[in-house]
Amino acid sequence: MIIEIPDIHPSINTWKNWHWAVFSKEKKRWAEMIGWLCKGLTPIEGKVFVTITVYFGTKHRHDYDNYTPKFILDPIVEAKLIADDSSKVITELRLKFSYDKDHPRTEVLIEEDEKDKSERMAF
Repeated sequence: MIIEIPDIHPSINTWKNWHWAVFSKEKKRWAEMIGWLCKGLTPIEGKVFVTITVYFGTKHRHDYDNYTPKFILDPIVEAKLIADDSSKVITELRLKFSYDKDHPRTEVLIEEDEKDKSERMAF
């Protein structure tokens, strides 16, 4: 499944300096936005691969370690699309950057871990 988020997650360099109230408000905004985007999607049982692709509106340099998807994964769990955002459920987390001047966004691809699926089917 693909969830297209019409925004770009704030970098750690940005949100680490926010007042707690600003942080809380932004986290709530992301939770509401992602919760709405997840409505009607079918949950995936078991383990998953998650690929998050950020399409920036500029070609500036971006550091991967500054874009931890905290505001993204928690609401996906809250929407019950996956059971948890721990390593017990997400077996691989990929972060990719791309460029789209006209349509900056974040896309979240959640795929069933086929190995886990076949192991569950064997029982």
